[in-house]
Amino acid sequence: MPKHPWLLIALFTIGGCTSAPQVAAPPTTQVVPPVTAGGGGGNVDVQVSFKDQVVPILQAHCAKCHTEGRPAPFFMFNADGSPNRDAVAFHVDQMVEAVRSGKMPKDAPGSVSDAELATLEAWSQQGLQDN
Repeated sequence: MPKHPWLLIALFTIGGCTSAPQVAAPPTTQVVPPVTAGGGGGNVDVQVSFKDQVVPILQAHCAKCHTEGRPAPFFMFNADGSPNRDAVAFHVDQMVEAVRSGKMPKDAPGSVSDAELATLEAWSQQGLQDN
């Protein structure tokens, strides 16, 4: 018999032999923070605002052609200048792809920043909220 049996019991208990196995937490995905059209940093916990973040991007890069009565095949803005949210929501993923591929905007390819694209993508991923 060992000289100090309590030492074996203590080592066995402290060693974690009686505890449940540890499970690693699933990896998290890094989300690009959306930013305002003015270029300020965003917060991934903040909902992207259609009115405050998406519309200014579309006004800067799309309204010239995508307003009711203009030559584009669909309009993002009504004739009075108000945004056509339903059309934007329906086409947002196609718009992002067209910009990334260099097809849009036709008059200034490459003018939409990565941060602006990230904002549009985040709005889409967050459920196309009308806020």
